[in-house]
Amino acid sequence: MEPPQRAIARALRTFILQAGPELHEEVKWGVPCFMAQKLVCSIATHADHTNLEFYRGAALRDAKHLLESTGKSLRHVKFHAAADVQPSRLKPLLLEAIALDAA
Repeated sequence: MEPPQRAIARALRTFILQAGPELHEEVKWGVPCFMAQKLVCSIATHADHTNLEFYRGAALRDAKHLLESTGKSLRHVKFHAAADVQPSRLKPLLLEAIALDAA
């Protein structure tokens, strides 16, 4: 990962592991993925941004309208800087995604 994306990915990884201690981390498709019963979320880097991807994101309520995409299931939150990673805004999404996985 290039330095800007590496910093974002580290901030996201720290957030995920602190907010979702029941998740375990695996590398799949060359990206860090976070699992409970199934795949909950992953961190995907791109040339100019990094995404926090929720695999069942279309089913999340997303009250703060953070999620992007129009696919069948996957939704993501896009970050351009590590400072954009705000745990208080992301935590409701992650907790809902974990609960959805457990259901």
